[in-house]
Amino acid sequence: MIYKYVALIARAAENDKYYCDVPDLPGCITTGDSIEDAIAMITDAMSGWLVVAEDEGNEIPKPRKESDFEVCSGIIKKEIKIDTDLARKNGW
Repeated sequence: MIYKYVALIARAAENDKYYCDVPDLPGCITTGDSIEDAIAMITDAMSGWLVVAEDEGNEIPKPRKESDFEVCSGIIKKEIKIDTDLARKNGW
C-alpha cells in the first residue's frame, strides 16, 4: 500500500540536530544530523509505523495535506511517500 504523509522538520538551537515528526502518525518522531538525515530517519520510522499498523489491523489515520499545516518560521514541511510493500521487501 502507498501512503503520503507530511513530516515537520525543525532545527534545534541547543544541539544543531534536526527534529522530525509526523503529526498524523502518533509517536512517529526522530532526529537527524542534517535535514537529509532527518528525512531518511523519519521515512524509516514511518515505514515501520505503517507496516506494524497494517499487520496488527490498527486504524491508519487519514493523512492531511501540506496546506493543512500552519507552521512557525523555520519549520520545514515535507510530504513523504511510503510504500509498505517495498518496506517489507527491504526488511520491515
